[in-house]
Parts: sequence; C-alpha cells; structure tokens
Amino acid sequence: MAVDSSRRRQQKDRHDNGRTKDRSSRQLMARKEVMITQELIKTDNVSVRVKRLDLDASTDWHYHSDVTDYFVCLSGVVQVEAKNPDEVVILHPGQRVGIKHHQPHRIVNTHDNESEYLLIQGVGKYDFKKVS
Repeated sequence: MAVDSSRRRQQKDRHDNGRTKDRSSRQLMARKEVMITQELIKTDNVSVRVKRLDLDASTDWHYHSDVTDYFVCLSGVVQVEAKNPDEVVILHPGQRVGIKHHQPHRIVNTHDNESEYLLIQGVGKYDFKKVS
C-alpha cells in the first residue's frame, strides 16, 4: 500500500483511538455490500467508478490478478484493510491509497453515515477473486 508517511502516522493515531476499533468490531457483525456504483470510465484495461457504502457496510475480502486498485475518499471515512502484509489505512476526503494486484483487501465504511470513494482500477484485465 502506498500512502504518504505523514498521513500514515495520522491515520495510525486515528485508528489507535477506541472509537475506530469499536466500530471495526461492529462492522464485522453487520456486514453489507456496497450500495451504489456509478461507472465513469470503462475500457478493456481501466475502470473508474464512484462507490457508496452504507453505514457499517464493507466489501468482501478479495484480490485481483492483474489490476491495481486506487482508492480516493470522496466523503465520510473509508477504511482500507489489506493482508500479506496486514495493514489498515483510514482515508478522509481527499486522501488516497493504492493496493497492488494479488494483495487481499476490503473496504469498510467507518463513518457515522454513508461514505463514498472513487475507485480507479488498472492497468490490466479485471477480475474479482474472493478470499475467505
């Protein structure tokens, strides 16, 4: 995952407070899918979409064989969780992070309301491989 080191420290500080950790526990119990997707660009190798997550919603754990995911928080608070290595990045509006292909990840809404993010995927053939 690539994110500025100063932002990573700020995000870690925000994650270390009890509120974020408590919300993560609730989200595991009340899991929903992404509510709304608006496709902006779609080619054979690149996809750009706006996704909206409901309160306490998350995507399934998954990875992609070829494409890299780039997430930009548009509203609310979006938590990007990754495995191998394990990492959590909390994004506020305007902040971004990238997840390379083959890295399992999921997106969680940690805001008190719905959250929205821009998802840029590329370059390569898209697939969605669920991870248990």
